[in-house]
Amino acid sequence: MEMTSLLFLLCAGVCCTAALSRLRQFHLKKTTTLEWTEAQDFCRKNYTDLVTLYNEEESKQLIQLKTSHSSYKAWIGLHRKEYSLKWSNGNIVNDTAWLPLPNPCTEPMCSAILRDNTTWENCTEQKYFMCYRKGSGDSFLIGQNMTWYKAQSYCRENYTDLVSIRNEGQKEKVKNKGMNSTTPYWIGLLYDDWEWSDGGRSAYRDWSTEYGPNYYYPQAGENHTVLQLGILTVGNGGNEDYTLCSEGKLPKRNIVKLLLIGMKDCYSIWIIAWSRGLNSALPFYSLHLSGQTHCKLTCDHAGSTRL
Repeated sequence: MEMTSLLFLLCAGVCCTAALSRLRQFHLKKTTTLEWTEAQDFCRKNYTDLVTLYNEEESKQLIQLKTSHSSYKAWIGLHRKEYSLKWSNGNIVNDTAWLPLPNPCTEPMCSAILRDNTTWENCTEQKYFMCYRKGSGDSFLIGQNMTWYKAQSYCRENYTDLVSIRNEGQKEKVKNKGMNSTTPYWIGLLYDDWEWSDGGRSAYRDWSTEYGPNYYYPQAGENHTVLQLGILTVGNGGNEDYTLCSEGKLPKRNIVKLLLIGMKDCYSIWIIAWSRGLNSALPFYSLHLSGQTHCKLTCDHAGSTRL
């Protein structure tokens, strides 16, 4: 039996809120062959639950961890439930504001807007999209055609996320920003029947495309998922030798200790976080964790970060 642990600070680019609430330890566990429900039971008994993925950086790092231990696939927490609305940034959705909803179908649907009209489209279609930046609240119409999933990653890398709309005032601002568009553009609203085992409000769906454009995920009738080079669906009764579990959530406080190796001192971490931004700095050091060095990450009430 084999186990590898990894400590992550999952940072959404905003300190002391979403970032600190998702400080967890991940465990890649090799066991006897398990079905998904058995893997879920194993994680809940020994840790907290199966892994929830929140962003592309986290997905890439877990793929690296898995690959470094010769694991081809590993169970994760995404599984089919009832259809529901999700904002990409995790905000709670006012369902009645988006009626009528599309008829439940096999393929996930995403929301696109053109002036006063809201449409529901297959999330794999290519469209313009609108990002927003937290803090200023500004929205930006991006004139590049991408799937909803790729648009989500683009917005998270360059801004904060796909735009969400919580009231009529925000809806008017989004409409005004998109006034020059002649085609519907993606916003951050997803309608699908997938949920995470631990109840995490994550709309991140890195569905695999490695088998070509004519074979895409999620597949009908396959209700559980594994992480490979992306997320693959697996039919009932599928078995895997590896499971990705997560453990723990950070209490709501403004100071956390990060365990780091490969760094000579905290100053070098500060330089990386300052020059790259905390979120993009994480891939540099989160794969090098040990008990050699302790740094303290502090966030003030304004949301700035210092070490």
